[in-house]
Amino acid sequence: MTRKYVSPGIRGVPDQIVFLGRLVAFVEVKSPTGKLSSAQVREIHRMEDLGAWVFVVSNEEEVDACIKEIML
Repeated sequence: MTRKYVSPGIRGVPDQIVFLGRLVAFVEVKSPTGKLSSAQVREIHRMEDLGAWVFVVSNEEEVDACIKEIML
């Protein structure tokens, strides 16, 4: 299950929260040529430093790899 992630007042949060049972990950969805903004890079690092799973995906193969990593 996924939900749109919105955090008023905080720029750069990932697009989606993904729930896989009790596991939770955050996913930023980009086009194949899309680039992360500096605010997104900062937020991703902050979240990862707290132990969160954060993924940036731009195609179906990256989505599959993200799911496999979470399920390990």
